[in-house]
Amino acid sequence: MDLDKIRQEIDQIDEQMKQLFGKRMDLARQVAETKMRTGAAVYAPVRERQIIEARTMGDSKYLVQSRAFFRQMMEISRNYQYFMMAKQAKELADLPAGEGTAEISFCCGASDGQPVVFLHAAQMAGLEIKEFTVKEENEQLCCRLRLFGDFSSDFALGAVLQMLKENKTTVIVASWDCLQERQGGQE
Repeated sequence: MDLDKIRQEIDQIDEQMKQLFGKRMDLARQVAETKMRTGAAVYAPVRERQIIEARTMGDSKYLVQSRAFFRQMMEISRNYQYFMMAKQAKELADLPAGEGTAEISFCCGASDGQPVVFLHAAQMAGLEIKEFTVKEENEQLCCRLRLFGDFSSDFALGAVLQMLKENKTTVIVASWDCLQERQGGQE
């Protein structure tokens, strides 16, 4: 098969995937609405592991890629659910009301992948990662993240809410709006 034919086939598959993705996100919205009503947690790690294992092409040459695909899809769904819940979250009161900077810290296990998930959530929300530091303490990674962007955006609020909800050690260390930053002061 020549390159043009292969690309045409990929385009057809991508169109089908686009439609299915839209349906999946509609269902993720319904899940978020239900969780908001019932108070259930967005992040259910045991269920996520079960889904990833059930959907992964276990005996395939694409094992690693299919696992990564479903992990990423779950992460996108969680991010969307936090985005939907962000305006109601009291934990976000310390963030700038608009454009500004927030410093966030958290500790996690060295192999659990949370720093990557949190960095990716910030990136998807359009936040600029100004600084990211990691140091090892007592077999834990202690991370400090400085984010800049528009914190009036539900996407930005959702990303920070995800960090706060998925890791109980996460705290907003400091935040300041652009006016304070231009004047050289920080709270």
